[in-house]
Amino acid sequence: MKPVPERFLFTASLIIMLASVSLCSDSTFADDKKCTGDPDCTKYGLSHCDKTKGVCICDVGCVEDSTGKCVHAKLGSSCSGPDSCKYVEHGVCKSDVCVCEEGYIGNKEGDVCTMGQLNDTCTNDVDCKNVENAQCAKTECDSKDGCKVCSCKVGFRADETNSVCLKLIDIGNACDESKPQICGLFASCTNGTCICDEGYKKKNNIKYDCKGGIHEICTSKSDCFDKYAVCKSFNNTSSMLACECPKEHPLKGDHCSAGTTAFSTFSVVGAVMALATKMMIS
Repeated sequence: MKPVPERFLFTASLIIMLASVSLCSDSTFADDKKCTGDPDCTKYGLSHCDKTKGVCICDVGCVEDSTGKCVHAKLGSSCSGPDSCKYVEHGVCKSDVCVCEEGYIGNKEGDVCTMGQLNDTCTNDVDCKNVENAQCAKTECDSKDGCKVCSCKVGFRADETNSVCLKLIDIGNACDESKPQICGLFASCTNGTCICDEGYKKKNNIKYDCKGGIHEICTSKSDCFDKYAVCKSFNNTSSMLACECPKEHPLKGDHCSAGTTAFSTFSVVGAVMALATKMMIS
């Protein structure tokens, strides 16, 4: 399983943080500390004296933490106005909660929102709109709830910097050998043309990816050309995955047979016995 992306963890840490934080903007402290001026409130952090009420209150954009001091609001903090989340870079107050602006994703600390990049944790496609032809897609991780990250759409692949999604070139079409990643899976740019790697071949309904023959490396069943082949450990002993024939479809030449030899033999024997019985009856 892949590790949980670092940014996916910030939500959990914010929940723990918020369990001990309350909204402080323009509100008094639990102990209703009296004051006559701002100096009386310095021990409460980012606060000031509300002379009308004669009590210390948190500055706009901050919240009271578990120690009673005012700190900058972060993603997930309660908010009540446009300036309540001003200390979160690219943060806004939406539905009374500090969140990132549309198209931005928060960091683990919850104080900065940056434009979504490939492999960043996301919740929907809008989070990935900064990268053209990217989408928010599920990926394997250790979380029981699953993980979603910004990744290139089908038919596109990330460049070597992992910052741009490039359109894959169909097998047999011209390509730039300086950018080999623009050819599909198990294909490469050779002599200015995208061709399948040795041991792989193009399948009719797929324009840019190549499929592996028996014993060729794979990552999933969809990488195998033969319809009966499965992607499993080579010879059941190697950690390397390869396209192999399952026992119910044994290897026949260079492909998987339609059925097991045992099944075929049983069918023939059964047919002979049925014919013999019919002849005896008649």
